[in-house]
Amino acid sequence: MNPGGQLLRFIATGFTSMAVDLAALHVLLRSGMEPFIAVAVAFLIGVTVNLLMHKYFTFRDPAPLHGAQVARFLCVVAINLAITEAIVWWATSAGYDALVGKVLSLPPVLGVGFTLSRLWVFRVST
Repeated sequence: MNPGGQLLRFIATGFTSMAVDLAALHVLLRSGMEPFIAVAVAFLIGVTVNLLMHKYFTFRDPAPLHGAQVARFLCVVAINLAITEAIVWWATSAGYDALVGKVLSLPPVLGVGFTLSRLWVFRVST
């Protein structure tokens, strides 16, 4: 499968899951849910959308979703969180705003996430 097309779908999926996360957060906050709980629930909704879209849209994996694949996906999420936290820590230690660190983390998170997803999480045997 064309890696360039997969990368574009990967990015589109990221934007879609982010939009779902933010929309869910908005609805949950407006319904009166405690902010920290609302953030967690919205995050889980966004991650679920991300998983399903990457499986069936980005990488077009025809196999049924299974526990090992979900576990690999969650490992990639954890790795990307660690990268993000490390870069935000560095940025804030250097006197920059956390948002600067978050923005700086996006390229490595994209690269690591795409590579691990393509070669490990959603690898389709040919």
